[in-house]
Amino acid sequence: MKRKIAALTAALLILTACSANPATTQEVPTAPVSTLEADTPVSQTQTQNSDVVPLPTDEHERKPVVTEEPAPTEFQDEPYDYQADIEEVVSISLTLPKFTLDSGEASDKINAVFEKLQTNLYDFASTTVYETAQEKHCIGYLEGSYSAALDDGVLSVSYTVEERYSSEVAAVVHENIYRFDAVTGEQLDA
Repeated sequence: MKRKIAALTAALLILTACSANPATTQEVPTAPVSTLEADTPVSQTQTQNSDVVPLPTDEHERKPVVTEEPAPTEFQDEPYDYQADIEEVVSISLTLPKFTLDSGEASDKINAVFEKLQTNLYDFASTTVYETAQEKHCIGYLEGSYSAALDDGVLSVSYTVEERYSSEVAAVVHENIYRFDAVTGEQLDA
């Protein structure tokens, strides 16, 4: 079971890393992956660390934010929902951001990353989640949500994907952190 979770996690990380920037192949820093129980209160799931698998991050490859223009202090976000079903075997429900910043070009660059993420998550659901659901004779669910904050000219977006199956109580949670220069739209840590 742990091998299967590790393989699924690796597949999702590879897919989301591909969405980072087509010109680079470096990994996107990620938070630990853990197994959560759907019926367990949040306070208990946060204290259960027995199934946490830490993923390596390279702190030395972070790009500094260098801007000539004043950094914006606020942004607008219009989240949109994407829902799809794959042959009544997999249900996809994603909430994705659509940002508006001072610079339209920066907004377009940042939003393109999340459009690519949507495509990558659909591909992940139609292959890995679909095949796993078929093997378990159940329905697979892929759900995504995010939170965003702007601090010192850096837009940080934490995107969380929950992968679960109707035959199991536990879910696999994947979290990726995306950081962007809010003036240029350039992805940092990519």
